[in-house]
Amino acid sequence: MHGLWFSGQKPYGYKKDPDNKNRIVPDEEAAENIIEIFRLALEGKGIVALKEIGVSGSIVRYWQRETKQVSLPNLLKLADCFGCTMDFLAGRSGNEMAFVPQTPPPFPQAFRRALAARGITRYKLTWNTKFSDNCIYSWDRGSQPDLSAFVELADLLKGAIDYLVGREN
Repeated sequence: MHGLWFSGQKPYGYKKDPDNKNRIVPDEEAAENIIEIFRLALEGKGIVALKEIGVSGSIVRYWQRETKQVSLPNLLKLADCFGCTMDFLAGRSGNEMAFVPQTPPPFPQAFRRALAARGITRYKLTWNTKFSDNCIYSWDRGSQPDLSAFVELADLLKGAIDYLVGREN
């Protein structure tokens, strides 16, 4: 087929060729994840392990198709199951684990602590990001951001997602 792709969901590990919309090429970043997934599967940490921790195979397929974001509770379960950092799972770090994870406090408490430690107010956060005041207020009151928001917040705070949620000091 020469890598031609005309419709439908592209397979995980491939991306559209920037020079030809009907062709897919290997995605180098995803290739690293695929190698890691196979390594973990060889260690017996696959879909069965995910089901044991309460993450269904269907939700994993949504993540792969990028139709849903990973929620904080599921991200924590995955990081604990695989013994890695949340940043590793999000593709922000090549380090699997450089600390002993703590049981995180409720997200609003960890969020407030992370902002205070960096001297950032909710007002500053609203002005320096795409997030609305209502969105930030809802996080402060118990809602949880999705993975893309965690990545943006961690980048802004110049820290790890694990730190942002209170899993790392």
